[in-house]
Amino acid sequence: LLRESFAISRKLFGDDDYRVGDACQNLAASLKDRGRYEEAELLFRDAHRILRGAFRDEHPKTTYPLLGLGEVLLRTEQFSSAESYLRQVYDTRRRLMPVGDRDRLMSARLFAESLSGQSRFSEAETVLREAIDGAQDKGALGSDEAQASLAQLVRVYQSLDRPADAKAYRR
Repeated sequence: LLRESFAISRKLFGDDDYRVGDACQNLAASLKDRGRYEEAELLFRDAHRILRGAFRDEHPKTTYPLLGLGEVLLRTEQFSSAESYLRQVYDTRRRLMPVGDRDRLMSARLFAESLSGQSRFSEAETVLREAIDGAQDKGALGSDEAQASLAQLVRVYQSLDRPADAKAYRR
């Protein structure tokens, strides 16, 4: 169904319309979720190209395919490559989205995961602490994404051999 939607969007709107970029991104996300990473990677790159052309680089819509691409690279343990895309997403969302926002928290968590995958745990801690502290200030620590970020911070502390800090954040 998503492949058909993507094909129909291309026929109706042309190759460079934002609706084609959205359909491409939706198809890529579905493929990613089914473990079809090579196909998903190509489609996320295509979706980003389309959406970047339709919107400026600083538009939040351009971050979604980059986030998906970063997730594909994380799942295939290409942490350094994932970092470059996830850093872009993280930096853009920090500028454009409010503290405690679910998408902002997600980008921090995934960016920190790319750093952790390279054993850069102190940097990951800094990213996660800022995101979690912001969520706490906004009363958003109960959200699923905040809980996932807290779990990631616990793993970082365990990797840093700081069990007391890990225990303090374990929920």
